[in-house]
Amino acid sequence: MKKASIVIVLLTIIWACNYGQQNELRVLHNESLIGSIDSNNQKFSCVEYTFPKRIYSFGFLPESYNMQIMLRSLSKDKEYYGFDGDVVIYDFNNSKTKWNKSYNYYNNSNMYSESGFVIGDMGRSFIYNSDNGELIKKIKNAFIYISEKNNIGIGFKYSSFEGSVTNKLQAVDLNNGKPLWTRELDCDFGVDNVFQTSDSTIIIVASGLHNVNIHTGKGYGIKLKTGIKDYSKTAGANAVGIAAGILTGTFVLSTGYDFVDGLQSGIIADSSGLYMASKNRIVKIDFNCYKLWDSSLPEDLTSKSSIFSDSNNIFLINHGYGNRGNRKIKMGKPYFACFDKLTGEEKYNNLLTVDDKAVVDSYLISDSTVYVLLNNSLSELSLNTGKLLAYNQFDEEIYGKVKTFLTSKAVNENSDSTYMITSYADSTNIRLVTNNDTYFSINRKLKVVGAVKPISDLWFYNLSYGDYKLITKGNKTLIIDSLNRRFGELEASRSAFVRDNKLYTKYDNKIKVIDLNILLNVENKVATSIDSAQDDYH
Repeated sequence: MKKASIVIVLLTIIWACNYGQQNELRVLHNESLIGSIDSNNQKFSCVEYTFPKRIYSFGFLPESYNMQIMLRSLSKDKEYYGFDGDVVIYDFNNSKTKWNKSYNYYNNSNMYSESGFVIGDMGRSFIYNSDNGELIKKIKNAFIYISEKNNIGIGFKYSSFEGSVTNKLQAVDLNNGKPLWTRELDCDFGVDNVFQTSDSTIIIVASGLHNVNIHTGKGYGIKLKTGIKDYSKTAGANAVGIAAGILTGTFVLSTGYDFVDGLQSGIIADSSGLYMASKNRIVKIDFNCYKLWDSSLPEDLTSKSSIFSDSNNIFLINHGYGNRGNRKIKMGKPYFACFDKLTGEEKYNNLLTVDDKAVVDSYLISDSTVYVLLNNSLSELSLNTGKLLAYNQFDEEIYGKVKTFLTSKAVNENSDSTYMITSYADSTNIRLVTNNDTYFSINRKLKVVGAVKPISDLWFYNLSYGDYKLITKGNKTLIIDSLNRRFGELEASRSAFVRDNKLYTKYDNKIKVIDLNILLNVENKVATSIDSAQDDYH
């Protein structure tokens, strides 16, 4: 027994040492051709960086030229992502890997803070020096929020005995790792969101809305029913949902039973407060989480829902399903309801279908109407009355399974060789996307216009840089000038972005960097793009 204990201790020490160490990941970089200018057929090049695994997401750390690059393995058939990967901090100024760690997308999560780079693992948080990757401290806490200004981490305590995250919310001083306060807060159905309302307060969305003072843990909360526990089934204790939260926005923290969750809406806000729907209520609260109004919902019908608003009303679309893990579970029925924004009084509540199997796949708001996709049909509903204005059922054998609306800005190629960016829903047509990676257009009377076409045929607006625009089809990108005419061509994906006059794009396991000042002969232009991007490969 004594020998066995010594072995366990040694293995624990070895694991702890190895967790903070990782062989330096080798990144190759070289110059390669990436495109050409039309007027003189001049070729131009980029610096190409090659990583050992597929790049899942990438983006610069705040106020830094160090980029966080998330690598992820693929399945053997390369159809799906695996769980194994790496987090890499790479210095593009000096073309050097600052540090890297192995990363498991099933167990791990990550956050960046001024105190260090935080990797969560099974209810624990490992804080690394952001510059060199050295382990600073280990904390038994699954962080869901870090206050940069106060250098405080807030999360749920992990129970080694239960092998899961508990309902004890705790704040930790990241300077010394010591706990500041503890508060009971139900997280059985996960943490859906955390947002800051002042320098000292946050609101946590977990089975309701809860105001939390960062320094004391005090604050008012309102509990809401957002899931259903099934005690007749038992699922293994599970604390891995923190990682899923980073990827999907929902932190599923623990289960001791089988359950259906996601029985709620998102949150919308205006200057007077916050609005949210649950399984049986829709509420409005102020920014201290005090209830302003509360209206009941039909619990036997309500499930996953979406809410949106105009100046006077809150509208609710009930989707008719919940989530059991990664699966959709049929629950309730689709309906469309409206509530007075000031009082919460229900103005109407109309069923969208009598089909017990139907669920809402997507919806699109347009002026005074909303378009709802369900059961391979499209309904146009009046926001004023909730009543049906138009309807069309699409034959699945002809059109495929209609799943959503095309909401990216498409680009039309005109007969005069100019390119025109169009809205996804203009005054005449709406584009619908199917499960066959095809799309087709309908007019405002919901009648099909034209043929079913592959999405791969479409150009999409990517970003603007000075007087130039980039439009992308697959991994082919055109540079469009101020007259909307083609200027040149380069290899760039829709996840490309600009920082400090350089274009960063990725494909597979490569990042390519292009100096736009040299290419376009312009200086200090502001690009309308984002500073990070995640792969859209499934």
